[in-house]
Amino acid sequence: RQSVLGGADGQLIPDDLTKLRNLDPESIEQALKMRFDKDEIYSNINALLVAMNPYKRIDGIYSQERLKAYTQYATMPDKPHVFAVAADAYRGLLESRSQSLIISGESGAGKTETSKIILQ
Repeated sequence: RQSVLGGADGQLIPDDLTKLRNLDPESIEQALKMRFDKDEIYSNINALLVAMNPYKRIDGIYSQERLKAYTQYATMPDKPHVFAVAADAYRGLLESRSQSLIISGESGAGKTETSKIILQ
């Protein structure tokens, strides 16, 4: 996944944070904050999806159109999203591969809502 988001200073922030120039905790935290400030609440760290609770409604993020886009494998968007994780897990099941999804976080972080979204 090669999509990038421009930071306030023109710095490019990749969707997959393993592509950051520096992979130290400070750089990752700064990149996540920049993405959060632009309502990009999903980021990848290789195969891991990092989701941040925006504590507000973001228009279209869970729309039926977006859900449909992530279920069309040949044209699936490159952007990190919980729908992409769910679609990949479902495809694995169809290919007879065992699947596990781990949803973790602090109280109020959005684990229950994420679980409901995955089950769509």
